Amino acid sequence: MRVYKINMDKLKFIMVFHNHQPAGNFDYVFEKAFNQAYKPFLDVFKNFSLKMTLHISGPLFMWLKKNRPSYIDDISMLVDKGLIEIIGSGFSEPILAVIPNKDAVQQIKFFNKILEENFNCKIYGAWLTERVWEPHLPEIFNRADIKYIIVDDYHFLRSGFRLDELDGYYISEFENKKVAIYPGSEKLRYYIPFRTVEENSIFFKEVYEKGIKTLIFADDGEKFGIWPETHKWVYEEKWLYNFFDFISNSPYIETVRLKDHFENNPPKGICYLPTTSYPELGEWALPPDASFSFKKYYDRFKNQSEFEEIKPFFQGGQWRNFLSKYRESQVIHKKMIFISEEMKDFKEDEKEPLYLAQCNDAYWHGVFGGLYLPHLRREVNTNLIKSEKKAFPDNIIKPYDFDCDNIDEIYLKNNYLSAIVDPSDGGALLSICFMPREINISDTLTRRREAYHLRLMEANNNIEGTKTIHDIFKVKEEGLHNLLVYDKYYRACGRLHLFKDIDLDRFEKMGFEPHGVAIDGYVISSTGNSKEKQEVILSNKNITKKFVFIKNSITTEISINSLQDYKVVGIEFNVNLFAPTANDRYFLFDNKKSYLSFKGEINNIVNLSIIDEWLGVKITFNSDFFRNIFIYPVYTVSLSEDGVEKTYQGSSILFFGQINNTSLNADITLTLEELK
Repeated sequence: MRVYKINMDKLKFIMVFHNHQPAGNFDYVFEKAFNQAYKPFLDVFKNFSLKMTLHISGPLFMWLKKNRPSYIDDISMLVDKGLIEIIGSGFSEPILAVIPNKDAVQQIKFFNKILEENFNCKIYGAWLTERVWEPHLPEIFNRADIKYIIVDDYHFLRSGFRLDELDGYYISEFENKKVAIYPGSEKLRYYIPFRTVEENSIFFKEVYEKGIKTLIFADDGEKFGIWPETHKWVYEEKWLYNFFDFISNSPYIETVRLKDHFENNPPKGICYLPTTSYPELGEWALPPDASFSFKKYYDRFKNQSEFEEIKPFFQGGQWRNFLSKYRESQVIHKKMIFISEEMKDFKEDEKEPLYLAQCNDAYWHGVFGGLYLPHLRREVNTNLIKSEKKAFPDNIIKPYDFDCDNIDEIYLKNNYLSAIVDPSDGGALLSICFMPREINISDTLTRRREAYHLRLMEANNNIEGTKTIHDIFKVKEEGLHNLLVYDKYYRACGRLHLFKDIDLDRFEKMGFEPHGVAIDGYVISSTGNSKEKQEVILSNKNITKKFVFIKNSITTEISINSLQDYKVVGIEFNVNLFAPTANDRYFLFDNKKSYLSFKGEINNIVNLSIIDEWLGVKITFNSDFFRNIFIYPVYTVSLSEDGVEKTYQGSSILFFGQINNTSLNADITLTLEELK
């Protein structure tokens, strides 16, 4: 039986800081975050005898352990002194609710073991990534031996709780598997560190005088130096030092760790929270028009006196909406599920690449770049390839529904390549992965509408002072509105086109209506799998398309019986080697090199190569018929913490030929090689 030691004299203030970086982020980003946020924060904290709870994400912890071990040593010393409590999470910071339950439990246990070995402490609590809550999560945390987690008070408000009831933790359960849930103050997240210390002190005093016993702040450590305009405010103008000084000298505030509070206080009651996250994520998860309207009305009401009464009923989308909003997310998510099912009996340490492939950032998009950042998608794809090499050591052809349209795609893999053929979308290749170099060469994002595109002309706002990251809307370069072109189909490879006429400008700007053969469904006529080759044959009325995989090459064979009035036949590929103006990545044709940002028309050539000297990959296309080529760089206009920017997502390549006959038999071969 637990005995609680309750001290009613002071307001218990729980500070929870969440330091995180995604798997695959650039080394200089880790370095910048360390120098501008993590290290200066700890340097200030060490001047006081305050207590806090700290979460460090798995990818960031591994970087710190390797590159800044003294920082880990400093934290360990404060853990030993009882000033810092370490809490865990899934190792790669996945959205726990949307990965397989077994993986979620194993990820938490895997990371807890690492943390406990390095900090010589027991892990009791966990950070809930993006505060994405779904009702089945108590079972996952319970099976992972987690006692408590933190969400926003907004989660509780949506269940009908009042703010004055949220000064402690509640118990939630799923099939009687329990976890304690702490409500973090959303208001405090917008006060710290964006309001002055004096304004914060007034807020704390008001809370204390209302008789509230516990106040919880839980938010990103990056907002203390990395978020725009915060480093000067927090450190040079000494906001953080002054805030800690205020807390240290307050006669009515006592800092405690989550562990201290949990061990010495009983639960407030039972809660059953709805599927939700913080309000901004609900906004971002909606389709563009709905997202724009949600923000417009949310902003209109939030400054009105009655907003606190109606706020619990403001709910946008849920996290899973990103899987329907972005087909790219759906495909990599279902590929992750597909591979996880094959690895269900693998040991935890054998599944580390799969865990890293479950890192949340590249699966969605909000105020941070997320899905729109090619290097984050590349990291997910690389780890999926590492995982599928373990899961499928032999040649395989297997049906699986990778995009949840209730129609199976075809997955193929040999020792050199893996690919996904989608019969329902033009019989195209959704992905082409080169196993020796662990890269998805076809990872090109589709250009689509976003809610913030409607705000491009409203970029000059009038908000003064230090802003939260949600208030800032900057445009990083002029003329971005000219790049707002939206694709009429999903970017894939091996997509067949029929045109009466076409030019490069119309092709780039989607100034044509795709023929049905490009986007309609095909029927799978047959598949074949042998040691020497694999093939998939698809048909659509009078058209047959055949993909032949032999070692490191894919040949696309086209047979058309009736062309009617169409004079141009093309096959489109989308290729992404990630660095459009790097000298070591280029197109090669007619013995000339061109940056990956190249745009132009090439006529009457038999082969085109794309070289990546940095990664060591050569891609070559050969065709006797498709001897004319359109190439253009695919740019998206997307939002990141630094503002609205254009991002290179790959290059679209249309191989085409002109014909006078009523039928056609032609092919094109893609070959992938390692550069020595």
